[in-house]
Amino acid sequence: NRSGCRMKWLKYIGIGILLSGFAAYLVWALRLGTRSFDAQLCSRHTISWINRNPELCLIENEDIENLLFNEFKAAQGKRLNNIPIHSMEKALESLSEIKNAEAFTRRNGTLEIRIEPSKVVANIFTADEKQFYLDEDGKVIQARFARSAKVPVISGAVYYPAETVHNVYTFQKEHPSALHKWMTELHAFTQLIASSD
Repeated sequence: NRSGCRMKWLKYIGIGILLSGFAAYLVWALRLGTRSFDAQLCSRHTISWINRNPELCLIENEDIENLLFNEFKAAQGKRLNNIPIHSMEKALESLSEIKNAEAFTRRNGTLEIRIEPSKVVANIFTADEKQFYLDEDGKVIQARFARSAKVPVISGAVYYPAETVHNVYTFQKEHPSALHKWMTELHAFTQLIASSD
């Protein structure tokens, strides 16, 4: 029995040593990988798109290039871990033309920008000669890049404070009257058109 117990303990000790060695190797490999990644220099940048329909998109690659020109220029030759990717994301997501933006770096020295554009459903011309677009979420898009989308055009006796209220559903909550409800009904109608073949 004693020899059996001793063998068991030796077995457990051996397994413990093996596991400790494996854990130490993992830590070492991760630190080595992180160091080599941190030392890698940025050599290029790319822009890719998610769920992009060119006919409904109010922003293009060159607009992104112009917007982040200084950031892209500063990133060239800089270590990957020193590139301010979060500030790039914030700058992109501040644009109404963009629904979501991600910036990240790759081990091959690439800074990648991945963008999901806002999906436009209507082009609005107000009674006081202002123009804006609405996206599928009811968000107001001012189209600052002088681009157009192939969507229904709505004009006439349209009164909406697009400069201050940036979503038609927010507008309805703040002004719960029949007069302001029509804007959300109009949005629902344009979505119906957009979803129909």
